[in-house]
Amino acid sequence: MLPRPHGASSVPSLSPADALTVFPALAVAAYVGLVWLMHRQDVEDAPFIELFFVFAAYGFTALWGITGMTAYSGMHLLTLPLLFAAFAKMLMQGEVLRRRPSRSAYHTAVMAASYGFVGLIAFAPVLGGLVVLVWAHFAAV
Repeated sequence: MLPRPHGASSVPSLSPADALTVFPALAVAAYVGLVWLMHRQDVEDAPFIELFFVFAAYGFTALWGITGMTAYSGMHLLTLPLLFAAFAKMLMQGEVLRRRPSRSAYHTAVMAASYGFVGLIAFAPVLGGLVVLVWAHFAAV
Protein backbone atom coordinates (compact mmCIF):
# COMPACT_ATOMS: atom_id res chain seq x y z
CA MET A 1 0.00 0.00 0.00
CA LEU A 2 1.42 3.36 -1.01
CA PRO A 3 1.70 6.10 1.60
CA ARG A 4 -0.74 8.99 1.25
CA PRO A 5 0.62 12.40 0.39
CA HIS A 6 0.74 14.91 3.25
CA GLY A 7 -2.70 16.44 3.80
CA ALA A 8 -4.57 13.88 1.69
CA SER A 9 -7.94 12.77 2.98
CA SER A 10 -8.48 9.15 3.95
CA VAL A 11 -12.11 9.41 2.78
CA PRO A 12 -12.43 8.38 -0.87
CA SER A 13 -14.10 10.95 -3.06
CA LEU A 14 -17.10 10.17 -5.22
CA SER A 15 -16.94 11.50 -8.74
CA PRO A 16 -20.13 12.36 -10.67
CA ALA A 17 -19.56 9.28 -12.84
CA ASP A 18 -19.37 7.07 -9.74
CA ALA A 19 -22.46 8.72 -8.31
CA LEU A 20 -24.39 7.83 -11.45
CA THR A 21 -23.92 4.15 -10.63
CA VAL A 22 -23.85 4.14 -6.82
CA PHE A 23 -26.91 6.30 -6.06
CA PRO A 24 -29.35 4.41 -8.33
CA ALA A 25 -28.20 1.07 -6.92
CA LEU A 26 -28.71 2.32 -3.35
CA ALA A 27 -32.12 3.75 -4.26
CA VAL A 28 -33.30 0.48 -5.81
CA ALA A 29 -32.12 -1.40 -2.73
CA ALA A 30 -33.95 1.04 -0.44
CA TYR A 31 -37.15 0.81 -2.50
CA VAL A 32 -37.08 -3.00 -2.54
CA GLY A 33 -36.43 -3.00 1.22
CA LEU A 34 -39.39 -0.71 1.92
CA VAL A 35 -41.69 -2.75 -0.32
CA TRP A 36 -40.59 -5.89 1.49
CA LEU A 37 -41.30 -4.26 4.89
CA MET A 38 -44.76 -3.11 3.79
CA HIS A 39 -45.53 -6.58 2.46
CA ARG A 40 -44.23 -8.27 5.59
CA GLN A 41 -46.25 -5.97 7.88
CA ASP A 42 -49.41 -6.49 5.79
CA VAL A 43 -49.97 -2.76 5.31
CA GLU A 44 -53.52 -2.26 4.07
CA ASP A 45 -53.59 -0.72 0.56
CA ALA A 46 -49.80 -0.25 0.73
CA PRO A 47 -48.51 2.74 -1.29
CA PHE A 48 -46.18 0.76 -3.56
CA ILE A 49 -46.83 2.86 -6.67
CA GLU A 50 -46.78 6.17 -4.79
CA LEU A 51 -43.47 5.22 -3.19
CA PHE A 52 -42.09 4.32 -6.62
CA PHE A 53 -42.97 7.80 -7.90
CA VAL A 54 -41.32 9.41 -4.87
CA PHE A 55 -38.10 7.49 -5.54
CA ALA A 56 -38.32 8.29 -9.25
CA ALA A 57 -38.86 12.01 -8.68
CA TYR A 58 -36.07 12.42 -6.12
CA GLY A 59 -33.75 10.16 -8.10
CA PHE A 60 -34.33 12.00 -11.36
CA THR A 61 -33.74 15.34 -9.65
CA ALA A 62 -30.55 14.11 -7.98
CA LEU A 63 -29.16 12.64 -11.18
CA TRP A 64 -30.17 15.79 -13.07
CA GLY A 65 -28.17 17.83 -10.57
CA ILE A 66 -25.19 15.46 -10.54
CA THR A 67 -24.87 15.47 -14.31
CA GLY A 68 -25.27 19.24 -14.27
CA MET A 69 -22.24 19.55 -12.00
CA THR A 70 -19.96 18.82 -14.92
CA ALA A 71 -21.72 20.83 -17.64
CA TYR A 72 -25.22 21.77 -18.62
CA SER A 73 -26.34 20.86 -22.09
CA GLY A 74 -29.34 20.94 -24.36
CA MET A 75 -30.38 17.64 -22.83
CA HIS A 76 -30.82 19.36 -19.47
CA LEU A 77 -33.15 21.88 -21.09
CA LEU A 78 -35.12 19.08 -22.74
CA THR A 79 -35.62 17.33 -19.41
CA LEU A 80 -36.84 20.43 -17.55
CA PRO A 81 -40.48 19.66 -18.42
CA LEU A 82 -40.06 16.33 -16.62
CA LEU A 83 -39.18 18.23 -13.44
CA PHE A 84 -42.33 20.31 -13.77
CA ALA A 85 -44.39 17.16 -14.41
CA ALA A 86 -42.85 15.52 -11.34
CA PHE A 87 -43.71 18.67 -9.34
CA ALA A 88 -47.38 18.40 -10.38
CA LYS A 89 -47.48 14.63 -9.79
CA MET A 90 -46.01 14.94 -6.29
CA LEU A 91 -48.41 17.76 -5.38
CA MET A 92 -51.44 15.73 -6.49
CA GLN A 93 -50.11 12.57 -4.86
CA GLY A 94 -49.59 14.35 -1.55
CA GLU A 95 -53.14 15.70 -1.65
CA VAL A 96 -54.66 12.29 -2.44
CA LEU A 97 -52.73 10.68 0.41
CA ARG A 98 -53.61 13.53 2.80
CA ARG A 99 -57.33 13.04 2.13
CA ARG A 100 -57.18 9.28 2.64
CA PRO A 101 -59.28 8.42 5.71
CA SER A 102 -57.02 5.67 7.06
CA ARG A 103 -53.28 6.01 6.68
CA SER A 104 -50.40 3.90 7.85
CA ALA A 105 -47.02 5.31 8.80
CA TYR A 106 -45.88 4.44 5.27
CA HIS A 107 -48.70 6.47 3.73
CA THR A 108 -47.81 9.42 5.94
CA ALA A 109 -44.11 9.15 5.06
CA VAL A 110 -44.87 9.00 1.32
CA MET A 111 -47.20 12.00 1.71
CA ALA A 112 -44.49 13.97 3.53
CA ALA A 113 -41.90 13.02 0.91
CA SER A 114 -44.29 14.11 -1.85
CA TYR A 115 -44.83 17.51 -0.26
CA GLY A 116 -41.09 17.73 0.47
CA PHE A 117 -40.33 17.32 -3.22
CA VAL A 118 -42.78 20.12 -4.04
CA GLY A 119 -41.00 22.34 -1.52
CA LEU A 120 -37.59 21.37 -2.85
CA ILE A 121 -38.48 22.27 -6.42
CA ALA A 122 -40.39 25.42 -5.41
CA PHE A 123 -37.52 26.80 -3.35
CA ALA A 124 -34.63 25.52 -5.47
CA PRO A 125 -34.20 28.85 -7.32
CA VAL A 126 -34.14 30.70 -3.99
CA LEU A 127 -31.60 28.30 -2.51
CA GLY A 128 -29.53 28.41 -5.70
CA GLY A 129 -29.53 32.20 -5.58
CA LEU A 130 -28.38 32.16 -1.96
CA VAL A 131 -25.57 29.75 -2.78
CA VAL A 132 -24.42 32.03 -5.62
CA LEU A 133 -24.54 35.10 -3.35
CA VAL A 134 -22.55 33.38 -0.60
CA TRP A 135 -20.04 32.02 -3.12
CA ALA A 136 -19.65 35.49 -4.70
CA HIS A 137 -19.15 37.04 -1.27
CA PHE A 138 -16.41 34.62 -0.27
CA ALA A 139 -14.80 34.69 -3.72
CA ALA A 140 -14.50 38.48 -3.44
CA VAL A 141 -12.80 38.26 -0.02
